[in-house]
Amino acid sequence: MQGSRINEVWLPSRWNRDAFVNAGLDAAKVRIVGEGIDTQHAFHPETYDATRAKFEVLTATERRTFVFLSVFKFETRKAWRELVTA
Repeated sequence: MQGSRINEVWLPSRWNRDAFVNAGLDAAKVRIVGEGIDTQHAFHPETYDATRAKFEVLTATERRTFVFLSVFKFETRKAWRELVTA
């Protein structure tokens, strides 16, 4: 991998780091910065209380709007613009 012109590469996981290093990038130039949310500690199924979940019936006016739930990172390769356009 051409790495002489690269100062530093920031990646979200150890897997990504290992892939870049295994491809020949100097390990000293690679930093793991992670995602914006710590997904390993954000949700604990064993402590989730489903009885606290709220359910609301939408009025006729509210049903004319859209609510999108994102279960992915909003980046181009995930085609989020296409989702919103659809």
